[in-house]
Amino acid sequence: MSIKLYEEGKGGAMRLLLLIMLSVSSFGQTKYMDDKKVHLGFGAALHDLSELTGYRYSYPHFFIPIDFGSFMIEPSFYHVYINNSLEGYSDRSSSETIIGVGVFAKKNYMKTVLYYGLRGGFGMTKYITEWNEPEAQDKNSKNEMQFIGPTLGGEYFFSPHFSIGAESIYQLRWKAFNVGDSNRTPSSEQKRELKLNFILRFIL
Repeated sequence: MSIKLYEEGKGGAMRLLLLIMLSVSSFGQTKYMDDKKVHLGFGAALHDLSELTGYRYSYPHFFIPIDFGSFMIEPSFYHVYINNSLEGYSDRSSSETIIGVGVFAKKNYMKTVLYYGLRGGFGMTKYITEWNEPEAQDKNSKNEMQFIGPTLGGEYFFSPHFSIGAESIYQLRWKAFNVGDSNRTPSSEQKRELKLNFILRFIL
């Protein structure tokens, strides 16, 4: 019974989402890309390739696209805080913050936009363990990261101001582990990876 109700609720939610999208699509007569003004927007990347194949929880990246017509600058921000405390033993938490920016050239084809350029940025991950036992030593560690990579993407405007799209980035990443931790040996790595983002954007 509970499974059936869940499926019915899920189907109702999908129908409501589709209705909202169709309603939004009916507003406006021309797409913003038809004029020569600078446009500001908001976006969210829902998944990347590692999350889709690794069955991990997804925490979205947020974007602020600044569209100049023939090119776009897009700052991005990501932050997540996780508390993994064990009752009676320790208080454990971790946080990750990533700040980046993308610079892209654009080509408009009717309701479709293709863009290509570079994304880059830096990030930091902190791990904190505070033991409830007085004789135990608290532990703090920090990892730092920088990345840059060529990016190719496209989006489709299903309404004058809303789009859905995807992009791939071949990312070169430098990561430093245990930064500032006197109890652990610092280390670093350099890694190349292909990432795929699915992005929803709203352009004013």
